Amino acid sequence: KILPKKKFLNIEIKSMKILNNEIEKYLLQLLIKNNILNRVIISSFNPFSIYRIKKMNPNILTAFLWTNKNSCLLINTPLWVWFCKPDGFHIDYNSINNDIINWIKNKQMFLLTYTINNKKDYDIAKKINFNGVFTDNPNLLKNNNKSQKNIK
Repeated sequence: KILPKKKFLNIEIKSMKILNNEIEKYLLQLLIKNNILNRVIISSFNPFSIYRIKKMNPNILTAFLWTNKNSCLLINTPLWVWFCKPDGFHIDYNSINNDIINWIKNKQMFLLTYTINNKKDYDIAKKINFNGVFTDNPNLLKNNNKSQKNIK
């Protein structure tokens, strides 16, 4: 009820369970009940959660979260996008490299980065031409209103 009409809400599923789909079912029911399916992006580090969401509702926007930290985990590779077929890719700002950026753009997925909390990192993100950024600093975007044509 408080979500502004022209805003998107990113909902991150924080589950590493491969076989449990109860959280995805419950989430979709909640989104339908509140009539906001078309204003959310469901993201997760878990490609199986993204896959199940897409299988339950192929029209909902999804994004695969990725960082090069904790690289010992089997599911911590960008190659999982072949399996879960997300619409977007959310990359840790500290994990950015040109090969991954170009690969994602060539796949025509939207690309966001997290977590941008200072002007220097924001300016670099603008040059890379991300579709958006995640920040813990709402004043960062207020101070850059004139330059928000590329990033929102």
